[in-house]
Amino acid sequence: LLVADIYLEKALTAQSLNYDLDGIHLLLDNSIKYNSGNPRALFIEGNVQRKLKGYKKSEDAYKKALKLFPYYSFIYNNLAATYFEEGEFDEAKKACLKAISIDPGYLEAHKNLALCYIKLDEKKLAAGELKKLINTAYPSDDATKLLMDIVPDDPEAYYFMARMHRRRGNLEKAFEEVNIALGMNKDYKKAIELKETINKEIQETAK
Repeated sequence: LLVADIYLEKALTAQSLNYDLDGIHLLLDNSIKYNSGNPRALFIEGNVQRKLKGYKKSEDAYKKALKLFPYYSFIYNNLAATYFEEGEFDEAKKACLKAISIDPGYLEAHKNLALCYIKLDEKKLAAGELKKLINTAYPSDDATKLLMDIVPDDPEAYYFMARMHRRRGNLEKAFEEVNIALGMNKDYKKAIELKETINKEIQETAK
């Protein structure tokens, strides 16, 4: 095990110094040869192979790591990313769902699941995942824009766009977007409250 750990540490050092991926792979390969039961080495090898576009080797490394540690959500998430890059969107979706079942608050997995749903043309499900990324303490602007692209008939998408523009200090654009939301649903309480807030802020800045 000592030899395996030495190779693994060398691989981690090489990775931190941005050495070439082939060299890192050789170090990891040696580590795994001496200790095939090290999930950390297998996980990193999966990451390296994915970057090298060796997707089947990446899958194999992640799956071996999961046999050792089946409750590591981030391994499922990275496996999902490998499937996604191969165009296997249904398999990617399953891996994302498994990651989320282990860690419901794993935002990266929710983002990847949304991308899977988009590829599978399941827009309502994708919108649900994107809204989870937006309704956080640190809302995702990318998720906000993507939500607008896939459900332009949803007043909540305009509400979120208004919030995004307000965060950025673009009050006039925020006012425009919240008005669109209210044009689609005049009783949208959160949009009514946001419009009042934006209107006050515009008046304050005009003084």
